[in-house]
Amino acid sequence: MEAILRHKLILITIGIQLIALPLILLAVKERQETRTRATESTSLSFAPESSATSPISASVGQSFSLDVMVNPGNNLVSLAKIEVLYDPTKVELDPNNKIVVNSEVFPVVVEGPIYSQGRILITLSVGPDSTKVIQTSSKAFTLNFIGVSQTQNATSSISFGPESLIYSIASQDTSNVSVLSATSPAAVEINAAPTNEPTSEPSPTPEQPSPTPVNPSPTPEPSPTPAAPSPTPPQTGSTLLYFTGLKLHGIGKGGDNPNPNSEGTLNPLRPERSLTVEIYNASGTLVSKVEGGIVYGGPQSGTFDGLISLPDTIASGKYTIKIKTPSYLKRQLPGFLNLVKGQTNNAPVAFLIAGDVNNDNSLSILDYNLIMDCYSDLLPAKNCDTTKKDQADLSDDGRVDFDDYNLFLRELSVQRGE
Repeated sequence: MEAILRHKLILITIGIQLIALPLILLAVKERQETRTRATESTSLSFAPESSATSPISASVGQSFSLDVMVNPGNNLVSLAKIEVLYDPTKVELDPNNKIVVNSEVFPVVVEGPIYSQGRILITLSVGPDSTKVIQTSSKAFTLNFIGVSQTQNATSSISFGPESLIYSIASQDTSNVSVLSATSPAAVEINAAPTNEPTSEPSPTPEQPSPTPVNPSPTPEPSPTPAAPSPTPPQTGSTLLYFTGLKLHGIGKGGDNPNPNSEGTLNPLRPERSLTVEIYNASGTLVSKVEGGIVYGGPQSGTFDGLISLPDTIASGKYTIKIKTPSYLKRQLPGFLNLVKGQTNNAPVAFLIAGDVNNDNSLSILDYNLIMDCYSDLLPAKNCDTTKKDQADLSDDGRVDFDDYNLFLRELSVQRGE
């Protein structure tokens, strides 16, 4: 009898575990998903607020305005691509004053506005000053509409389209992932035009020009990017410097300044890069400058490796090493490196900071202007050629757009090479 009771208790315990286990796994999964999405906290909405039960009311022929609001949440908003959709049979944009950008919040119109039937697209940014990122709920721009036809006891929706993207420079975010988490539409009720007085036409308002970044000096043409040399087998007895795990910001698992553990383009178009190596003796005198090549190790490693041959004039001893590759700042490897003549010497793991488009070893308005010249997402680039595009394409995905722009802003905490 006791054995039968024990057997029943075991079966009951197993049954409880089978019921509880899926619930536990679901809770764990939800916690994991919450952590994954924790950086996406920016929302877009319209002001004044409205809903199907409390819509914005206007008459046919009457104008009304909607403010587009950006609430950054925990993000630091630097760039916003905003798509607005509406029903053109119910409302239309005021032809004399379609959109008014809030230049105090977004001083730079990167692209647009582009108008099509029932659709508006515009890309705005805080410009080259990353200290002006949006940290509180702010008005991005105002849209001015006119009622076209009655909604017949219903409402018409004005909403944000799927092409809307928001980018941030916060440390928990990445340069190429949108942090937009939610959007709220507006509801509009269009009533019949008043019959007791003629419909007044809105007074013409001059079109406001789009703000553009100030270029304090002519944009220099970047120097041509030297091609990465083809690897050649070293001579026996050569003095070699071996780089492994070298991180390029914005590429693979290279990270960036605010978030060293973030990912960039995992399959870059230029897996081979040239690398300039400067060797300084203990007194800080440059004793040698050599060119070599580094090669991307693939998405799994996300870093670059390379074997650089050093001249026979380099004797054994302690040296300071500085390295640079095009579009990245020059960087000094940590500490002194004890080079042994005739052997392969391992270089310490290092990273390089992106954004030096014109290769003057600094991040400045000049680099920013070159990126703007080649920026192309909604429209063709303003002033770009193959050389400029290659150097401005910091993410190395074949385009110069929001991820290159945002990566540059994220890198600005370091403005000069070493």
